Amino acid sequence: MTVDVWRNTKRIRRLSAGDGWSVGADICVVGAGISGLSAALEAARAGLKVILMDSQNQLGGQTYSGCIGTFCGFYTNGRRGYQLTHRIADELFADLREAGGLFENPIEPFRVPYYNEILFLRWAERKVLEAEIQVLFGATVRKVNREGRRIVSVEAATRYGEVSVRADGFVDASGDAGIVEISRK
Repeated sequence: MTVDVWRNTKRIRRLSAGDGWSVGADICVVGAGISGLSAALEAARAGLKVILMDSQNQLGGQTYSGCIGTFCGFYTNGRRGYQLTHRIADELFADLREAGGLFENPIEPFRVPYYNEILFLRWAERKVLEAEIQVLFGATVRKVNREGRRIVSVEAATRYGEVSVRADGFVDASGDAGIVEISRK
């Protein structure tokens, strides 16, 4: 059986200017990993309208999709290690512990908690819904618009077309400094 690849191939083209849509918020957080989730949840709890965008199709970033299963960086090293990050982290740890999804290492110098990735993802989804955060998945930032040194909007490519996100403030929690890198060009 011969398959005609060209007949079954769809042509992808960039839409012309004006196609797509625009959204606005007080804060736009780029990156939906643990840092982006924390920033978005804190901003929403402060009463701000928040857009959380990520190039992936789910919340959690490397915390979910990295198959790491450990919360690194939340504690200092050493015999008297202590927790560095609080508020959202405290809530996350308490909720996961209650659900049976947090496994804390009892060996003192190694304060790295293990967790159930699925329970973490469900926790993140529930918190984002409760906070009424607008989520934009599958959005890759392709352009940063500035007025002087201030970022006023980002433009992202999605499978549904171009999206322009205007906000009073932006948080780059992408893990690869996506906004900073693009705005330098």
